[in-house]
Amino acid sequence: MNKLEKPKCPLSAYNLFFRDERAKILKENQDTKRKLSTFGQLGKMIGERWNSLDSAIKSEYENEAKKTLKSINTTYRNFMSSKTQC
Repeated sequence: MNKLEKPKCPLSAYNLFFRDERAKILKENQDTKRKLSTFGQLGKMIGERWNSLDSAIKSEYENEAKKTLKSINTTYRNFMSSKTQC
């Protein structure tokens, strides 16, 4: 019997952007001897990038977040209905 796992909370548009930017920054600094920033400094830098991001690109992240939310809502409904059938 295969149990459904409770779906995780969806990522917001900012969280999706943060994930992408963090990966870029880590890749850029991979070959250098320069020490990476702390998580707080990294968050501040990415937050500034988010605030200055072009609205068209920001809207792509917002659309992706909406799609993810819709998918997770469907998965969550299926999860909850399977729990009540036990």
